Amino acid sequence: MPINGSQLWEKTTQTAIKPPAYTRHPGRPRKVRIKGAEERIDKTGKKWLGRQGMQMRCSVCGSTSHNKTTHHRNLPLKDKSRGRGRPRNIPNQDPAIAAEEAKVAARARRKLAYGRAKAAAAAKKDALNASQPNAADTAGIGLGASKRQRT
Repeated sequence: MPINGSQLWEKTTQTAIKPPAYTRHPGRPRKVRIKGAEERIDKTGKKWLGRQGMQMRCSVCGSTSHNKTTHHRNLPLKDKSRGRGRPRNIPNQDPAIAAEEAKVAARARRKLAYGRAKAAAAAKKDALNASQPNAADTAGIGLGASKRQRT
C-alpha cells in the first residue's frame, strides 16, 4: 500500500532509521574517479564536453536524418524510365559545349563499331579456315601441280 508523506507519519521516540552500511563490491577499484562534465580537461588543459545530447549527422551530405552508413538508403530513387536510345537534348547547355560532347560521343561510337567489325571478320576467317583445310597442303595439288597437269 502507498505511504503518505513524512509530515503525516506518526511521531515515535525510537532512533531514526539509517541507510545500510557501505559494502565494497568485488573487483579492482578505480584509480581515477569519474569527473563531471564541468571538470573534464584534455591534455592541453582545455575543458571539453562529451557527445551526449549532440545531433547525429551524415558526413557525406550533412543531413541530420541519417548517418554515413545509411546514406545510400536515403537517396532519392533513380529514374529508370530512360532507355538506351538517343540522349536527350539539354536546352540550357552552351551550344559549343554540346557540339564538342557530341563529337566525342560519335568518335567513341565509331571506335566501338570498328572494334566489333574487326572481331567479326577475324571470327569469320577462323570459322572458314576450320571448315575448309588448305587444299594445297592436303592433296599436294597447288599451282605447280596444275601446271604439270596442263603440259
